Parts: sequence; C-alpha cells; structure tokens
Amino acid sequence: MSPVSSRPEPAPDRTPEEQDGAVDAEESGAGATTEVRQARAPWHFKVIVVGSVVYLGYRLYQGIGWLVHHL
Repeated sequence: MSPVSSRPEPAPDRTPEEQDGAVDAEESGAGATTEVRQARAPWHFKVIVVGSVVYLGYRLYQGIGWLVHHL
C-alpha cells in the first residue's frame, strides 16, 4: 500500500517555478504567457477580521460613553 499524499503531483511538462507563476513571459519563451495567481485569505480569517472590527467598534462606543459620563 502506498502512502497517501495531500499534495498533488507536479505536471511533468512544467518546472516548479512555472507552476508557481514565478517565471516571466520573457524567460518562458517567445509569446508564452504565464498566469500569476495571488493567494487569497481563507474564509475563517475574514470572519475573524469582521468579528474583531465589530468588537472593537463596540468597545470604542463604550469608551466614548464612559468618557462622556465621567467628564
């Protein structure tokens, strides 16, 4: 039985640099285009950011209320 890998095997006709999009069109040949994909943030990171903004906004509201009451 062979071990299970979670990483896909690289395509045999492309180098690792080409697969990552790190090769310029000039380096990869005349007229060739390479697609550069930017990594996206996972959905749970976006949820944490939104939750943090809501929480800090509420704490700011509480802090302003406290200042108004104590000054």
